[in-house]
Parts: sequence; C-alpha cells; structure tokens
Amino acid sequence: MIPRENFHKQYISEGLDLPPVKRLDGLLIFIITRRNTVVPIVSKLTPEQAAAAFMLGESVESTGGDPKRVGESVRVVGTNPFIIGDECEEGNRFYEFIKKYPAKVRYYLLNTGGVGEIIDKAADGTKVVKQKVLRVEIPEMASIIRGIARDTIEWEQAGGES
Repeated sequence: MIPRENFHKQYISEGLDLPPVKRLDGLLIFIITRRNTVVPIVSKLTPEQAAAAFMLGESVESTGGDPKRVGESVRVVGTNPFIIGDECEEGNRFYEFIKKYPAKVRYYLLNTGGVGEIIDKAADGTKVVKQKVLRVEIPEMASIIRGIARDTIEWEQAGGES
C-alpha cells in the first residue's frame, strides 16, 4: 500500500469515498473468480446474476481465518471474509443498489483462473491433472477490462445469440 501523502497533491482527493452514483458517468463492478473449468473468461451479468455472484464471492483464506489453509480459494459473501453482520442483508443491499441504477451500473464476472482444466482423483485421493488449464495472461485481461470500460466489446448471449 502507498500512503496518500506520498502522492502529489493534485492526485489526492478530499475524501476516499466515491461521489454519489448520480454524479458518475457510470460505475463498473467486477466480481472476480478463479475457476479453471468452464466459467468463461469474462461474462456480462444481469442484476440477478451479479447478486448471485456476489453471494458466491471468492476470496483467499488468510491467517486470520484458518492458518492451515492460507492461500486456498474460499467462497465468501461479497468476496470479503471480514463482512460483519447478516450475509443475506449484505446480498440484498447489493442487489437493491444495482437495481436502483440500471443505466449507470454494469457488472461483470472475470475468471482470472483460466478455462479447460480437467482433474481426476487417484485411488489414494491425490489430484491428477488430465488437461491443463488455459490461462489468460495479465496483459490480455487488462485489454478485456479496457474494452469493457470503453464499451467496445460486442457481447453474445449464451447459446450464440447476440
């Protein structure tokens, strides 16, 4: 992390909060997962899909959670294992927020893991990789995000419909 005071004054805002959504041109929300199977590299989500992805959020286990599982992928609401309060309430609050601003807020699922991995288990329970994952490298993912921000990507519905 870089302390705010290390930046030139022209780059430091008065506060840390975003302006109200009404004053923004738009807001992009990216929900990140690291599945290596059939989840597409990027998906444009409906409000309902975004709320479901929020509720199935992914994070990485930390020493604050389970020191024996540090670094493992875990499913946690809002991708935040430190949410305090009712998880259902958090999910409903997120859904209400995105439904309130349909013309301003867009939501996407980014699979930063890859696609195509096939894993079996051996008789002793160890994992056997039958097909390696095909990964999207950071420069390509950056280009995808840039295309989303610039609204230059043509999207297709599942099943090939545009």
